[in-house]
Amino acid sequence: MEQLRQSNEALDALKSQLLRLQQLRAEAEFSKTSLIQEETKLQVRKEQYDQDIAALGPILETLTEEDKDRLLSFQQQYHTILGPVNLHNLHNAYEAFKQSREEAKERIQESLSKREKNVIQQIGKIKRPTPETLTRFPDWNGDTQQLPDDPAYAAEYVEWLDKLSTENLPKYKKDFEDFINITITHKIAGLKEALDKWERDIDASVKRLNESLAAINFNRLPDTYIQLGKRVQGAGSEIREFRQKLLEALPQAANWGQESFEDKALHFTQKVQPLIDDLDKDESYRKKVLDVRNWFEFWADERYRGNNELKKTYKQMGQLSGGEKAQLTYTILCSAIAYQFGITREGKNSRSLRFIAVDESFSNQDEEKATYLMELCRELHLQLLVVTPADKIQIVQDFIAHVHLVQRVNHRNSTLYNMTIKELQDKIGQPPASSN
Repeated sequence: MEQLRQSNEALDALKSQLLRLQQLRAEAEFSKTSLIQEETKLQVRKEQYDQDIAALGPILETLTEEDKDRLLSFQQQYHTILGPVNLHNLHNAYEAFKQSREEAKERIQESLSKREKNVIQQIGKIKRPTPETLTRFPDWNGDTQQLPDDPAYAAEYVEWLDKLSTENLPKYKKDFEDFINITITHKIAGLKEALDKWERDIDASVKRLNESLAAINFNRLPDTYIQLGKRVQGAGSEIREFRQKLLEALPQAANWGQESFEDKALHFTQKVQPLIDDLDKDESYRKKVLDVRNWFEFWADERYRGNNELKKTYKQMGQLSGGEKAQLTYTILCSAIAYQFGITREGKNSRSLRFIAVDESFSNQDEEKATYLMELCRELHLQLLVVTPADKIQIVQDFIAHVHLVQRVNHRNSTLYNMTIKELQDKIGQPPASSN
């Protein structure tokens, strides 16, 4: 039994050794297979490397020193990516790097596309400006017509800008500064001086008219006379605002000539250009504010001759009766005629013009107001041509010397009869009156 037991143990040991050997053989077979596969892969990789070497060979042979410098620069630029690359990860590193560069290229291309669209829009604004720009710069289209529409030629616009900045702009700047000086110093100042002179002339005219009016009786018992008054339009009116703008448009500093170009340009755009624009855009406004007579309110005061106290002020002609309107108008008109032509009460020997025509001015007036006009003309030694219907002849017969009577025959032909006032009065059976 003992011998049998020992034989059995030996058999178990042999089986165990056999199993171990079988495992080692399997492992050896697996290792062999793995090595064969690895060998195959390495062989394929070697063949790929050989092909790459063969393909790169001609390129390497044609590399110049400049190309080598570029490759070195490329390697330095991307050293963080290319540093870990070796033969084992070369292909994967290449694919990853290629993909990253493609993505970067797409981003750059997208950015360039946006910028290109922006450039196209800006070119459009330059070549097709707003109507306001064309109005301010009539030569704009002619200056920009030769510039290309393609954004690839944007450098030409930059060149054009550089030329404007370095060559044309200084010249235009000097021309504009001269224009500012001429416009402000001469034209605006000349306009203000002309308007101021007109104002002084109005003051002088009113003074002279008042001197003439002071010698004319407006009403009698008690005697009165007319004096003209005026005052500047009140605040808030267009006239007042225009005069303020005109004053502000003039240079206020004593050293205007030494002011910087920027200060002059700012003054022009803020003070002068708005004034010019206001005058240009509205003809009725321009006529109103540039007529100095509109700067003032005028009225007529009736004063007592004895003590110069105010009796009545005439401001609105609509508030007067027809006779009062006529009397006031006659008084001022005849005074203006006397002032305009240098006529005086004692001036019979004056060589001044003194002939006036009165055309049917008695139709809507009472005899008293009509007689007032005739007496006023006689005081000023005016020669009269009175045109009036036959039924009004009695108003003027004491103030005229000759009559020219027009009579229609059969409502077709007109006949003119010339005669003295005495001959007319004899024909109508009236007693003669004194004539002038």
